[in-house]
Order: sequence, then C-alpha cells, then structure tokens
Amino acid sequence: MSGEAHLSLEARPLERVVADVAVVGLCAGELPLRGDIGRADWRLCGVITDLLVEERLTGAAGEVALLPSGMRLGAGRLVVLGLGPSDAFRALEARGAAAVAVQQALALGGRSLALSLPLEWDGEAARLAAPVMRGVIETLGATGAKLAVRLVTSLRAHPGATQALDAAATAASATGVALQLGDEAPGEPSPLGTCV
Repeated sequence: MSGEAHLSLEARPLERVVADVAVVGLCAGELPLRGDIGRADWRLCGVITDLLVEERLTGAAGEVALLPSGMRLGAGRLVVLGLGPSDAFRALEARGAAAVAVQQALALGGRSLALSLPLEWDGEAARLAAPVMRGVIETLGATGAKLAVRLVTSLRAHPGATQALDAAATAASATGVALQLGDEAPGEPSPLGTCV
C-alpha cells in the first residue's frame, strides 16, 4: 500500500492550528502542565489537570485519552497521548508516538492532524525530527491513507524545525508514500471560545 502525506510546520500555539484532530503529548509526572498541553488544558478549563489529579490520566507510555474541545481549540477533538517519562523520550519513542498520533487521527476519521510533541526543535530537531517523520510516513504507507499533518512548533524554534523537516524528508523519500512538504506561516487565528 502507499499513502499520501502533506507535512507542514505551524509556528503558532496549538489552539490556533486548525485541524480535524489535535494530538498533544503528555509526559508522566508532568504537573503543572507547560507548553502546548498547558495551553490546551487552559482552553479546556483545566480538564486535563483534573484528570491527572484524579489519576484517571497519568502520562504513561501508550496511554490515550480523547477529549472534545468544545470549539475552544482549532481542532474539534483533542487526543492526549501518554509519552512516559520525559527523560526516556528518545528517537524510538518519538517515532512510536507519531505513529500512534496518525492512527488516532485516522481512526477518528480525520483528514488533518495537528501534532504537538514535547520537542525543543532548536536542539533536538536533528535527532527527533527524522523519527517523527518516519512514524508518520510508515503509518500512512501501511494504511494507504491520506493525511495532512501539521507539526506544531514555536516561532522561535521555527527555523531549526524547517531545516530538520527538510533533512528528514530527504531521508524518508524511499518509503513509497507521496510526500508533500509545506510551511504554514502564522495567520489570523480563528475565533475560539474562552473559559468562563
């Protein structure tokens, strides 16, 4: 089988990235929540923190929780993906997390995915961008599906992420998946709900 992927970088906060499904990574023991998961939690009025405090969500590797966004995010559905301990999140784990993110988006009938993993694209991009790309591309190749994947990065890290994405795409070119790279520039956010 062969799939089709459109990969782009989004240099804006997760809540402003428009997609059918958003997947955000959660490391075990992560409280208070920071980065994109913290922003998503704030937009969802603390529901992720509540699940963590109630121990209904732990961040264990492979854990998956589906949350409706109530139109408070640019994606209608949010998947929280457990990544395990942050100090153990390496290339193999990044590849697996990207594969699970794609599987979750496809299972939910999504045609677009906003993917936010806890990567510091400046320093870790060269090491982790290729496994993330490999996880996305191999999963799409195995399923024959088509998916637009928007990798969420900070504006500060955007130049390093762009270079890493180009390098990873070159390395992943022999997969049989039709791959198109794009670069989504920050634009006007869509109107989003607020926590009252």
